[in-house]
Amino acid sequence: MQQIAKRLLCFTLAVSAAAALTACSVTPPPVQQLDPVEVMPTQETPPPETAETAPEADPEAGTEIDTTTSEQATDSQPEPPTEEACIQQARDILTALNKAPGAGETPTVTRQNDATWSREEILVAFGEKEVSFDGGTGALIGVRAFDDARDDTAAAPMEESAALAVAQAFYEALPYPTGYVYSNLDRFDDHAWTFSFSRSYTVVLDGVQTAVFNPYEQVRIVIDPCTGLFQLSNAFDRPLAEDAAQGRAPLTQADAQAIAEESTTFAQDRSAYALTAALGCCLPFQDGGSYAGAARLCWSFQYDGEIGGVADCYWIDVDLYTGEVLSVLLT
Repeated sequence: MQQIAKRLLCFTLAVSAAAALTACSVTPPPVQQLDPVEVMPTQETPPPETAETAPEADPEAGTEIDTTTSEQATDSQPEPPTEEACIQQARDILTALNKAPGAGETPTVTRQNDATWSREEILVAFGEKEVSFDGGTGALIGVRAFDDARDDTAAAPMEESAALAVAQAFYEALPYPTGYVYSNLDRFDDHAWTFSFSRSYTVVLDGVQTAVFNPYEQVRIVIDPCTGLFQLSNAFDRPLAEDAAQGRAPLTQADAQAIAEESTTFAQDRSAYALTAALGCCLPFQDGGSYAGAARLCWSFQYDGEIGGVADCYWIDVDLYTGEVLSVLLT
């Protein structure tokens, strides 16, 4: 209890600092901390994340992938949850987010199969508030608890750094995996900002360290930056394959690009396209349209062109270690 009290105090101080930087008139209330558990991904497909260059490494260090900077999810498989347990957990989560169900909000439970992620899901709803769990593990997938009404003229959004502190506090308080780092911000409008927290991996290529975010190991928190109130969360949990490298050295960009171009028939001469290349992560589809079990580090190539004013674009992912073409998309 003392640890939880300290956690809530830290959140309150973070919110107070945020209030000093914003024109908002409402100070977000503190949230309670829940025990973290392993999660599974949501139904929506996360967009690719770009790599960020880290400080230079020792050129003599060689080429490697370093995953020691991130905490890894456990391999334990809990017993399938009961509907009663999910209802109680959903109630606790909503209460911790200051979105406690009202007296007239009777819980309903729906079970559904998600073929894309090959799992059963349990959806607990209290009126318009919804909490979803993995039907096999009981892990939290997402929370939907939008405000019933909002005044679009009530206040201006807080500063980005203040909003990030609020979103980070929600991420750390909810029962999601720990060890993810802030990786991206998407602004839908002035009342819906999505902060992404992702697992970070370090790839050493030609003596240079590059941090690569895995968008398939990610938690997304949506807040109203004018009030600091929680709106929505989603989680993805597809870690890298443990045998991704298998003792191999990473491919250079030139080698991976040659593989990408040899494997693809372009509508125009290659010189007609603008090329963007980056290290990233890919989650290939399996036969039948479901996602594979593990993400893969890759070189991602985007070829942008047009024919008669119509976009002519290709996105090609090549496995960083094996050279396998993992994905080819085109417009």
